[in-house]
Amino acid sequence: MKKIVFGLFFMFIFIQLATSATYPEQPVNTQVTLIIPCLNSTYSNLTMILSPSNSTTGSIQEINGEYEMTKLGSNYNFSYNFKTLGTYYVYGHCDENGIDLPWQYDVPVATSTNSLTIFIALTSIAFIFLILSIFIDFEYFLYVSGILFILSGIYLMIFGFGNITNLYTRGLAIVLTASGLLFIVGAYENYGTTKNDEEE
Repeated sequence: MKKIVFGLFFMFIFIQLATSATYPEQPVNTQVTLIIPCLNSTYSNLTMILSPSNSTTGSIQEINGEYEMTKLGSNYNFSYNFKTLGTYYVYGHCDENGIDLPWQYDVPVATSTNSLTIFIALTSIAFIFLILSIFIDFEYFLYVSGILFILSGIYLMIFGFGNITNLYTRGLAIVLTASGLLFIVGAYENYGTTKNDEEE
C-alpha cells in the first residue's frame, strides 16, 4: 500500500514538473502571442489567466473558460495583452499523444528596455539642469529641471523601474514629483527676487 501511495505521489510531482514551465519575459502593454507546444494534439484550450497578485486584491482571473487556441504545426498560439507588471499564470490543457493533459506557464511581464531608458534619460537631464542652475545664476535652468523631475516622477509611477512596481517605486515617484514642484516654485521665487532687484 505504501509503495502505491509513494508511486502516485511521485507521478503527481512528475506531471506537475512536466506540464509547468516559465515563459520568456514579455513587455507590458503589448499584444503578445503565447506559443504552447502540444505534440500530436488535436486541440489545446486556454482555460485561465491569473494576473499578478498584489497586497490588496490578490490574483484576479482575467480569463476563465474554454478558449480554443490556434494550431500552428505542432504548436498552438493565443494572443493576449498583459497590462500589469509581474508574473501572470496561464493555464490550459491539450490532448498530447491522445491523453488530455493540463499545462501551466508562468509569464513574467516587465517594462520594456525603452521605458527604462526614457526614465533614466529624463532623470539624468533633470540633474544636469539642476547642476547648471547651481553654478549659473539663471532661474530657467531650475525651472526646466523641475519640469523634468515631475515628468520622470510621473513616468516612474506609471511604468515602474524595470519589472519593479511596488510601494518603493511609487514613493520614489512621489519624491521626484514633489522635488520638481519645489524647484519650479524656487525658480519662480528667484525670478521674482531678481526682477524686484532690477526695478530698485
